[in-house]
Amino acid sequence: MYNLKDLMQMFDMPERTIRRHIKNGLLKGIKIGRSWRFSEDDIVNFIGKSRVSGTIEKNAVQKVIAHMHGFCEAENQIVSIVHKKGLKKKMRKLLDFVNTFEKKIFFHANQRKDRSVITFIACQEDTLQFIRELDNL
Repeated sequence: MYNLKDLMQMFDMPERTIRRHIKNGLLKGIKIGRSWRFSEDDIVNFIGKSRVSGTIEKNAVQKVIAHMHGFCEAENQIVSIVHKKGLKKKMRKLLDFVNTFEKKIFFHANQRKDRSVITFIACQEDTLQFIRELDNL
């Protein structure tokens, strides 16, 4: 199960936007107490909606293009785009790993048929750790 913070990180969306998607019925989940929880199916259905997937992809592409043109949030950041098969079931473990970084990073994951496409922007040290983790999965 994923929580609201996980989705904010995964989709690079503010909490307010995610809550609006819940309210409008685009994103389904379960509310436990005051916390929202989302299953993998909830997320896949959310991403599958053309309106949502277009926005998510557009935001990720804009982030990469801005970085390419020098509009990055910090110096010495590296953009990594990885295409890898067999990550769908390991995405939770990867997201947990990404959440351990202390410095600000950008992480975006998308499923294309049988492979995952991951975009990661971070400093060199964090990028190397991320690539090692991907190799170990």
